[in-house]
Amino acid sequence: MKTKTIGAIIIATTLSLGGLSYAVAGNQDGAQNGKQDCSMMDKKQRGKHHGKHKNKQMGFEKLNLSAEQKQEMKSIMSSQKGKNTKSDSERQAQRAEMQALMHAEVFDEAKAKELINKQQTKKGERKLAKMKAKHQMFQLLTDEQKAQYAEMQMQRKNR
Repeated sequence: MKTKTIGAIIIATTLSLGGLSYAVAGNQDGAQNGKQDCSMMDKKQRGKHHGKHKNKQMGFEKLNLSAEQKQEMKSIMSSQKGKNTKSDSERQAQRAEMQALMHAEVFDEAKAKELINKQQTKKGERKLAKMKAKHQMFQLLTDEQKAQYAEMQMQRKNR
């Protein structure tokens, strides 16, 4: 009986150490390939594309755009920059409101609904601004480019 127990402990320990060494090796490979562990990133980098799509014009980058079209798209994007994001003070105020709601002795459902509606309204405004900008950029395309863009959208949809 003792032999089986000791054998089971040895097997469990061996498997645990093997899994740990595999995890450490995988983490080192990720670091060598230029990948970052999410726990090591800044808060602002989490959930973002890490700069991969920084200069892409909302899917228009694969269309053979003229220099003039590129310049106009950049100006549209720069005019929208900052309008589609929350400021740190807005985020902190929102968190403070939610924390106050969570820490209250009695849950105020009306206040919670008001907070949710306010968040949805702001999100809708940001989405609307983004759609307007994309529409403006789409209007800069030639008929041929519009057809090519529609084809690319269908291919993306069918993935």
